Amino acid sequence: MKLVNYQLQTQIEYLSNDKPQDFFKDYIRSIIEDTSKPYYQRADYLGLSLKELQSKIDILSSDIKELGQFKKRLAESLEIAKELTAEVFLNNGIDRIEGNIISSITLSKETTKETIPAKAKVNLKRSASNNTQRDELLHIPQAA
Repeated sequence: MKLVNYQLQTQIEYLSNDKPQDFFKDYIRSIIEDTSKPYYQRADYLGLSLKELQSKIDILSSDIKELGQFKKRLAESLEIAKELTAEVFLNNGIDRIEGNIISSITLSKETTKETIPAKAKVNLKRSASNNTQRDELLHIPQAA
């Protein structure tokens, strides 16, 4: 793990079309014209600074992808937990419980806000009449 950013890398990170860019150009020019260091060190400095930024972009892209997958998995897990909790409540004749921090956990009929075509509504009604437990949803109101 790299602990120190190159000065050039830091300057590249703050480049923007909204900010003056002359200082950056002058800094690049000073690196190129600095004869106190061998040419390969100057080239490495420029190249490594650019490479480190690309590496950061790649890591962020990977992290964003992983976080998206993790978010999806957590959302699925939450829905499964709600359904299983509702099933246990139904099997034990419980439709509501109250707590100290959460005011209550209440079973309620599932609702949907999206428009469903008429043909799909008929199919949904048929499947709902065959298995009424699937229509139950665990509803957790926010604490006041």
